[in-house]
Amino acid sequence: MRAGSWFGALFGVAVVLASRLGTMAWRVMWLAVGIQLAVTATLVWQRTRLPRQVRQRSESATLADLLLFRHIPYLR
Repeated sequence: MRAGSWFGALFGVAVVLASRLGTMAWRVMWLAVGIQLAVTATLVWQRTRLPRQVRQRSESATLADLLLFRHIPYLR
């Protein structure tokens, strides 16, 4: 099986187990999912070199640019 298939299968097993074990198991499971999403977002942010590009555009951005998220560069 490929990694994505394993992840989906294990996530399905975790959901079934959490539904049978109760509220605390759901909390722990969603805490683990949240941590995984935060780590993934951090890795994508660093590997695409966005902090250097965002910092450059943010230096000349106005308050309106920040509030409308126009300081975030397009990657196309």
